[in-house]
Amino acid sequence: MICIFLVLLTIYCKPGYADDCVVLPNCHESPDNTDREWQDGIFCYPVLSESGVSLRYVNCSWLPYQSFPSKEYKQQLVWWNDIDSGCMELDAGETTKRISNTIFSGKEDKLVHKIWVSHQISEHECLKTNNFTIIPWVNCPTPRIQYAAQSANVFKFQLDNNGQLRYREMETNHWYTINATNRPTNVSLPETSKPFVFQQRCLSESCFHCRWTQEKPIPRELTGSPEVAVITEKLSPGKQRVFIEWKYAMHVYVDKYNVMIQRLPNSCGINIFHQTNSTNFLVNLSVAFFNVSVTAFNEAGNTLSASTLVQPLTSPELPGKIFATYKNDKIFLTWLPLFYNDFCVISWGTNYMQMKSNISMTRIHNYSIHGPFDGLKRYTIMIHLHDLNKCMNSTRETTFGITYIYVEEGVPRTGSPNVTIKSITKTSAVVEWKEIPEEDCLGFLLFYRIFCTDVVRNITQEITVNSSSIRSYQIEDLRSGQEYHVRVSGVTVKGTGPPSATVIFKTLYYAEGEFQVIIISACVGLMVVVVIAICVCAYILKRTKNWYFPQIPNPRHSHLSRINEEAGTKIKLGQLLQTQEEVSCGNMDVEVIEKVSVLSTPPGSCTQLMEFNMYSDYQNQWCPPAHTLLTQGDTTMSMPQTAHHINEGGSEAIQRSEL
Repeated sequence: MICIFLVLLTIYCKPGYADDCVVLPNCHESPDNTDREWQDGIFCYPVLSESGVSLRYVNCSWLPYQSFPSKEYKQQLVWWNDIDSGCMELDAGETTKRISNTIFSGKEDKLVHKIWVSHQISEHECLKTNNFTIIPWVNCPTPRIQYAAQSANVFKFQLDNNGQLRYREMETNHWYTINATNRPTNVSLPETSKPFVFQQRCLSESCFHCRWTQEKPIPRELTGSPEVAVITEKLSPGKQRVFIEWKYAMHVYVDKYNVMIQRLPNSCGINIFHQTNSTNFLVNLSVAFFNVSVTAFNEAGNTLSASTLVQPLTSPELPGKIFATYKNDKIFLTWLPLFYNDFCVISWGTNYMQMKSNISMTRIHNYSIHGPFDGLKRYTIMIHLHDLNKCMNSTRETTFGITYIYVEEGVPRTGSPNVTIKSITKTSAVVEWKEIPEEDCLGFLLFYRIFCTDVVRNITQEITVNSSSIRSYQIEDLRSGQEYHVRVSGVTVKGTGPPSATVIFKTLYYAEGEFQVIIISACVGLMVVVVIAICVCAYILKRTKNWYFPQIPNPRHSHLSRINEEAGTKIKLGQLLQTQEEVSCGNMDVEVIEKVSVLSTPPGSCTQLMEFNMYSDYQNQWCPPAHTLLTQGDTTMSMPQTAHHINEGGSEAIQRSEL
């Protein structure tokens, strides 16, 4: 039917815009939906006058086909209504065109206009886009976003009416367009870390004035919840400063955080709300129980609420003191100093979840809390005052006093948890333990008792720690290298509770540094012994060598060698003296005698003087002639007194002036 209709159009219909444009015959939609994106990509929108009443023209745009037609093939923009039709020739690759308002003016008010793009792919075949329908009298509202969020690589959204939605990566110009209904829709996004933007408009099949809305970023879906922590510190009496801080992995996608602070019990029913972009909040509160919750949110929604408990300070500074006594199933309260407020809140309970409260609107100086009460449980009692004598949030509240009471006490149900042994030495060890939980104390804890057992002797020593706030103790006078068992128990007015689990430890054999001293001393002693042994061995070896291998004399060190050296020296000295012409000692005669028994040199003689000072000045010295008998073997010589004496070994030195 469509083909027949198009053939009739080409025969009977006159072109309405360009006389030289003839509508391509045999155009049809792709039968296998391979070009679905191109078929759905056409869209037209009106451009109105400044007054917004008259139509100026219509702009149409469409997606480019996967391949441009060759020069002999055509591409056309075609429009049709019940009265007229026409077409416009398009250039290759052209994707936008303006249609004059004359096509739509002067017609019946309720004409339905259809526009499409034809693309010739062969001589006898062409493809066309879907028909874009324009109904000028219909003005559809833009569908609103009910929900839009990006979860991982999935775009989840829902419109309140049928419409179109398109999205793109923020740094690109390529749009992805889809038709949507009012049902939840999920679309897969390209895998990228870049943010996406989207637009929506009314569905083009039924509306004429459909425009894309302003671009909006796709908000990230928030998962999980923040991690909240609180820090409290003393402020003025009866007040505490609470610093709330939280961390959230998806903080960059959060628009704001909602912080809610609720007093426990919420006597006045007033909570503190705060909205912030930061990840912390500072507030001054009374010394009471509070529940703090933090929620992150953005356009996609909000996270689950993360909560934490703010407990009263362990040792707060308070302006007053409360005294509580139990009798006849009543707890009677008094306090000092007396306050003169006409409005106060009294709270009591065994824990923050079971706290009860009562508001007094008159000035009081005591108060009775009626039972029944639970025995063996500690009750916390607080009195709070308000600035303006009326219910306000907790920033205007001051805690007057806090006290605790048991209506009935017992012995602790368990021993101290987490007993550990540290700083073990030769004779001592440090025992540490945790506080017994409040629900297991069953009374006010007075002190702790330590049981230390010597395993070898089977002797147990009991040690009393005289304060419940002390949770460590150093055990002294232990034996070195011995095994000990340690247990810790809590004590109330009713007695000692069961001991904790046994912890075993063993003392050291040596004190700190003692073993090192022993090792060093042993090493030094060993070195001394080795040195002494080496010396003794060397001495014994030397003595043995001298005993078995006596030393052979060296000829160079014999007396004869020394005599020859002395004689040679004195001969040279005589020759030197002979050259001294100034020295005249007369004629020296030598007479050889067979045997001489005495050899003497007069003291102070010239010869003796020359022996000790061979370089003295002899020019003016007179030497009297003298003869000396010299014996060598059986020969006796008579020498002048210039001859030197003969030593005890029998060697002689002869000073000769002539030979």
